[in-house]
Amino acid sequence: MKLLHTLVLTSSCLAPTVLADFATGSWKAPADLSSNFSLVPAAFANISNTLTEYILQDRNISFSKPEQLYGISNLTFSLGVFSLHDNAASEKLQYHVTGPEIALAGNGTTKVDAESIYRVASVTKVLTVLSGLLKLPAADWDRPLSDIFPVLASYQKQFPGGAFAAVNWTAVTPRNLAAQISGVPRDGFPSLNELEILGVLGSVDPSAMGLPPMNESDPLQNPPCVSYLLGNSSSGSAGGGSGLNLCPAQPYLESVANRPSTFNPWTSPGYANNGFSLLGLALANLTNTTYEKLVQGAVFDPLDMTSSSIDTPPKSQWNRSVIAGASDPSTYFDIEAGVFAASGSASTTLNDLARLGRGILNSTLLSAAETRRWLKPVSFTGRLQYAVGAPWEIHRYTLPNNKVVDLYTKSGDSGAYSAFFVLIPDYDLGFSLLSASSTLKLRFEILAAIADVVTYKLVPAIDAQAAYESTANFAGTYTLGNSSLTLVVNQTSTSKPVNGVIAGPGLVISNWTSNGTDVLHSQLVKYTGQLPYRLVPSVPEPSNNPSFRMLTPIDEPSAQQPISDSLFSGPGFVSADWVSVDALTYGGIGTTLFEFELDDNRKAKSVTLSAFRETLLKEE
Repeated sequence: MKLLHTLVLTSSCLAPTVLADFATGSWKAPADLSSNFSLVPAAFANISNTLTEYILQDRNISFSKPEQLYGISNLTFSLGVFSLHDNAASEKLQYHVTGPEIALAGNGTTKVDAESIYRVASVTKVLTVLSGLLKLPAADWDRPLSDIFPVLASYQKQFPGGAFAAVNWTAVTPRNLAAQISGVPRDGFPSLNELEILGVLGSVDPSAMGLPPMNESDPLQNPPCVSYLLGNSSSGSAGGGSGLNLCPAQPYLESVANRPSTFNPWTSPGYANNGFSLLGLALANLTNTTYEKLVQGAVFDPLDMTSSSIDTPPKSQWNRSVIAGASDPSTYFDIEAGVFAASGSASTTLNDLARLGRGILNSTLLSAAETRRWLKPVSFTGRLQYAVGAPWEIHRYTLPNNKVVDLYTKSGDSGAYSAFFVLIPDYDLGFSLLSASSTLKLRFEILAAIADVVTYKLVPAIDAQAAYESTANFAGTYTLGNSSLTLVVNQTSTSKPVNGVIAGPGLVISNWTSNGTDVLHSQLVKYTGQLPYRLVPSVPEPSNNPSFRMLTPIDEPSAQQPISDSLFSGPGFVSADWVSVDALTYGGIGTTLFEFELDDNRKAKSVTLSAFRETLLKEE
């Protein structure tokens, strides 16, 4: 560690910037998102006005909006924000648009609001994993699927799939299925891909696409599901009102058993609806219930999600359901997904998703430690800004102050419905987007563009509100005898320099005296790193005594040696904050640990400088 501190101290002649930070927020999560004193309502109004303008422009065939939003005026959608600390936010921060298809619908609601029921497609995967975390014993998460379903191995042995390596079912487990890194084929058989279904049923001439004729003796081209489907095609749907024929569990398992893998398990994430069908079947098998009853008992009932269903919503709720697709509800809405249920069949409302989001962030169902573990990446994609969890799609957003904020997201798109469910753990909040349209081919792309509008306008405002609250709740001077500590808020990397150096976002120590010694000009700086010192949250619990850790800025390399060419030798690695955290201790306690005591209004009334063994009281 001595080398680390030497490198930090000898680089002071270079231009300063913030290059590394803890993977936590810069501030405590904001408590006020909806009052007249908050900065967030104005940002949400900006979002609403922007989307309204795009809709009006779209109706006027204007080309002054982003290309991704062409067609937005034909989209029915609902947007809502929810917060762990401000229940009113989910009521006040809403925006709804009823497109012409739903406004004129012959079934269901003709005007959407927070109680309107949408199908949410693959957002269902969040419910699947959460139910498994709650009800599946820990050891079963790593059980081979060949152990849970012996038919997979036996069918594969009896009917080998050919020259291509089939899935290694002894290495596929519920854990890697949940994290989309099992290597199983993307979709089940028959695939929900239209070409596969039509090809199997003889409605497409494969030769017109350069493909060979179908070979009935090939076990991959004529698996048990095909026999089942062809045997039931004349009698209508085997799975529900949608008209799609669905396989029961046994022929489904046999039909995927000998198919080639996409990757070896634990190699690369690969999106797999089939993987979640298998996971749902495994959860039902191991918990000795049906998937529908599992989710109902594990999630919907405890969180009071009374408007949410895995099956088609009961007829008593159809009057507030968003039913897209001509005049026949069975086209997209009145469907029973069968083996595909765990992958994408749920329906819910904006209000119920707010209950789900708050339940996750508050660790209402899982323990706090299990929740934190769940809200972490499992693997990376080929993009620096995109990681994958179970089943999270983790988008890494960079604030204007260069702080990285992770958005734990699950998107969905199927039939006539698209959705986004987004958690932002750094701020204890999130937002949901639900949409419907049977006519827009780019429905999901439009909703994704709306999600960008929301993120780029909302997240900076939330961060600014958190900084504002930190000013009111933590900034100021704390004293005891001849010891004192003064904290000021630094919100952006371009703020006024403190002690001649630009700090990153956080509470910055502008003055610090301990037992008459000026700490900021003492030998401590030699071992801790250059000024200014900055405090960021580290352990927010117990809630009345949040702990903060002290950080030091890291200098930017010279123009001749840019950081992008210094993966291992640059200060972003050698002096990274996570490497040196708690390195310098005194009497067994890190010199960087600060613990605040809060009053009933979440305002700090004292701070304990742990290694210095003294508690300073906040001046009024």
